[in-house]
Amino acid sequence: MRYKKRQFTLIFTLSTALFSVFFLACNNQNAINEKREISVQKIDSLWMGLQETKGLFGYKMDEFIVRKTQMQANLTKLKFVDGQKINEENIANVQQYNAMFRIYRGIGQQYKDAVLGAEAIFYEIKGLETEVKKGSYDKQIANFVKEYQSIKNQLIENHKGALDVTNQLKAIEPAYQRISPLVDELVESVQGN
Repeated sequence: MRYKKRQFTLIFTLSTALFSVFFLACNNQNAINEKREISVQKIDSLWMGLQETKGLFGYKMDEFIVRKTQMQANLTKLKFVDGQKINEENIANVQQYNAMFRIYRGIGQQYKDAVLGAEAIFYEIKGLETEVKKGSYDKQIANFVKEYQSIKNQLIENHKGALDVTNQLKAIEPAYQRISPLVDELVESVQGN
């Protein structure tokens, strides 16, 4: 009888220990899954922020470099035209065109930098997401938070820059669309003389 009691106690003790280990492992895995899910949600917020920034890019990246080159060529040709051959309205158009050229000269590169910055952030988010899904940050959540915050700060700065540049471009676009054809016609007419 004593043997059966000892055997029962041993089985009970072992099964309790096994159950405890299993329970702790499940709880630990649940905690890891919760941390990973929170990390994935934070990454989703980065994706949404990047999408919002990319929505600001309504122009082709090199469009302003092409415009700047064309405008510079037109202005160079007009420098050598006798002022007597151009009326006051055309002179006013050329002055506005020159002012737009100066804006495009600076903004074109800023726009390109914003687009390329957003592309770099895309790859950083993608890399972070891959590492989270692999479980690289399961036990190092502080490292995830540091990486997440760094990308978030870059995204905020990129968004501010993109917003500033696109607002300037939207403000100047109607004037460019109106004056550019007039200056093109003027350049053609003075070259023909």
